[in-house]
Amino acid sequence: MKTPDKKKSILEAVEKLGKTNRFHEIKLDKVASTAKVGKGTIYLYFKDKNDLFQQVALNGLSEVCDMVAEDVQSDLPFEQKLTAVSSKISSFFISRTSLMNLLREYEAQAGLPDKYPCSTERKRLFDLVLQILQQGQQEGKVRKDIELPVQAVFLLGMLRTRDHVFRRHHMPIPEIDTVIDLYLRGITTR
Repeated sequence: MKTPDKKKSILEAVEKLGKTNRFHEIKLDKVASTAKVGKGTIYLYFKDKNDLFQQVALNGLSEVCDMVAEDVQSDLPFEQKLTAVSSKISSFFISRTSLMNLLREYEAQAGLPDKYPCSTERKRLFDLVLQILQQGQQEGKVRKDIELPVQAVFLLGMLRTRDHVFRRHHMPIPEIDTVIDLYLRGITTR
């Protein structure tokens, strides 16, 4: 019998196993034992290992998008909103490192990112960031000579670098305010 708790425990088990294993190393037997369910129970919710991993990634991306959407709709001024959203994105992925690793590995195996189910949620996150930049442009605080999608890609890239590269190389992770200041004002002195 299907229950939301069992599905959730299976998804959490995959993410937990992703902390110490690569995508191809995670076996469904191990997922079942970690989730404390029978292996057949996994197949009640997911058609195969790929479907399971897609759902782990999709749930994680949906979760961060839902968190970010709240701030995007707020009445905060542009810079505060940009900082709040960037902080939420960054905090989420720092606290869910195994999710990001699984997502990257899964994307690498799946091929073209726009062909797999998570592309919709990735685009949703991108569009949420874009909405904030549009607000900034309307307020005269964001450049008009660089297309907003390009600016959104750079911001998300800076956040990804902060969250992934600095930690991987055991470098001190800069504060989110530093990243936003660098993004908005560049590295030159004024």
